[in-house]
Amino acid sequence: MTDWYRLLPRYWHQNAPTCRVWDQILNELLDAFVVDITDSHYADLGGFRVWVANYPYSYGYREGDRVLPKVATRKRLKAAINSRLLSEARAVITKARERSDA
Repeated sequence: MTDWYRLLPRYWHQNAPTCRVWDQILNELLDAFVVDITDSHYADLGGFRVWVANYPYSYGYREGDRVLPKVATRKRLKAAINSRLLSEARAVITKARERSDA
């Protein structure tokens, strides 16, 4: 199975090789768990600590391993992170509005 996104210039450079096994595991984790953003560089996903900085060329490797998922999975992980951040921001805004209305 070819990682067709790698043909696009934006994805030519990556800091580690693509690992099909890690790609499959990460996809299954994304199906089963909600991403927990632990700091500006890492997120926790089902007990796995995943690097979420340096998009797209170093994004999505598991702590301790220097292999990457396919680009499509990196994009999916990025979307999950963005969704989580947006959800957290909305919660903060709602709480602030409730305090100001009281």
